Amino acid sequence: MDTEIVALSGGRQATYEIVGEGDPAIWFEGGPGFNAALGGGDCEVLADRFRCYLVDALGTGGTTPPRDKRQYGAKGVARFYNEVRRALRLADVTLLGHSWGGTVCLAYAALFPDATRRCIAIDAWTARRDIDEAPEAQAEFAAGLARHAGELWFAAAREAWEAAFAPGFFELPDPEAVWSRAWPLYFARRRATGAPLRRRPRSSASRRPTVPLLDFG
Repeated sequence: MDTEIVALSGGRQATYEIVGEGDPAIWFEGGPGFNAALGGGDCEVLADRFRCYLVDALGTGGTTPPRDKRQYGAKGVARFYNEVRRALRLADVTLLGHSWGGTVCLAYAALFPDATRRCIAIDAWTARRDIDEAPEAQAEFAAGLARHAGELWFAAAREAWEAAFAPGFFELPDPEAVWSRAWPLYFARRRATGAPLRRRPRSSASRRPTVPLLDFG
C-alpha cells in the first residue's frame, strides 16, 4: 500500500492508505496511538465490498498532532476524521472501528449522522471512567477474562494488559512488543456459555447514533 497525504486547514496534513474497491469506508484504528496501517488486514477481507481509507489519527503516522491535547478525546478525533472526509470529497461513508477506534466511530456516527451510511464498532468502550470502572462493568470484564483462564497464552496476555495500564508503560524500551502479548484477549474465540447477550451503555458522544449500527462488544 502506498501512503498518501491530504492537506488540511492551517498547514496541517493527514496521511492515509487505501485498500479495496467499492463503497467508501473509513477505518478507525485503536489505541489511542496506533497507526491505521494495522487495520490493513481487516480491510483486505472487505476489499471486494469497500474502498477503505485507513487514515492515521491525530499525531500518528504522518498526521499532524493537534495544538490542543484535549482534541485527542473521542469527539475531537471524530471531528478530525470528518475534516479528512470532507477534504477527500467523500459523501456519506461506512465507519469501521476497533477498540478505541470503535469508540471514536460511535462518536462520529452520533455527531455526523448525515455523513454516516452505517457504523460497525468492534470492542468499543465508553471512554467514560464512571461507566468503564463501575462495578457492573468490572464484573463483566472479570467474567470475560475467566472464560479464557485455562488457555496457554492467558497468563502472558493478562500480564501485558496490566503492564499497559501501569505508570511508565510508554517509557519502556519497547512498549509495543509488551502489548503484542495482550492481543489474544481481543481475538480469542469465546467459549459457549449459554448466557444471553446484554446491551451495554454507550456514552462516547452526547447523542445516540441514529444510523445502522453493528456493535461487537
